[in-house]
Amino acid sequence: SEGLQWIPANRTVPRGEEQCPRVDAANIQAAVEGELRRLQTDHIDLLQLHWPDRYLPLFGANQYRLDKPQNECTSFVEQVAAIQKLIEQGKVCHWGLSNETSYGVMSHCAAADALGASRPVTIQNSFSLLHRSFESELAETCAPSNCNLGLLPWSALSGGALSGKYCALQEEQLANSRFRLFPGRYDRFDTERVKRAVRGYASLAKELGLTPAQLAYAFCMSRWYIPSVIIGATSMEQLHENLGSFTEDARLSHDVLAAIDEIHLELRNPSLID
Repeated sequence: SEGLQWIPANRTVPRGEEQCPRVDAANIQAAVEGELRRLQTDHIDLLQLHWPDRYLPLFGANQYRLDKPQNECTSFVEQVAAIQKLIEQGKVCHWGLSNETSYGVMSHCAAADALGASRPVTIQNSFSLLHRSFESELAETCAPSNCNLGLLPWSALSGGALSGKYCALQEEQLANSRFRLFPGRYDRFDTERVKRAVRGYASLAKELGLTPAQLAYAFCMSRWYIPSVIIGATSMEQLHENLGSFTEDARLSHDVLAAIDEIHLELRNPSLID
């Protein structure tokens, strides 16, 4: 979590000391207390651990590498116990994971069972038309008959790439887009391989009378393991467009899903970088 030392510092008033954020008992407690203060409420309905305390390949990386720093990490038992304490205090109702693997999901659930604590109910991982890795062994792990976690996909538009604008607009029209405002951060969504896939999905969306973004969100909602989708918008126009993804008119037929799979099989998970 290098570069994020400002997060723990902003949890208190007056501002506290900058330190590298960890997912340990002290940080979990402080984070929740800070959220309750800022939201001016007495409880959080769903608390998501934002990412694991241990090393994992994330943000386009796919391969687990032993040459990466393997720092000492907080135990699953400590994390679950800290969350259970907050639940018993009435400050948290339910909790979930983010950016996790099957190993992490199983380990958190095992720790919860050993402590007699509440299991996580959701998992917030990257998932989109350009990154469907979840639908394999993680879908099995999180299935209702196993650990029973619903996926809340983040970046369902792949940083805006699936809106189609990076293929359709001229460079000068993209000056205020996130790809240009934050150079390097979204490179995995700005490759020719990604653009080829996006053009295919955009063409399919046009045939259906949907925008590319609506097709992307509607695809997420067609998955049995997704109870809800995290959407993003920077204008009311985008918000109305995105909400149109969740109407009956946007429900995707078997034929449309088969057409999506054809594109996927030709250009599988193009946003992965290794």
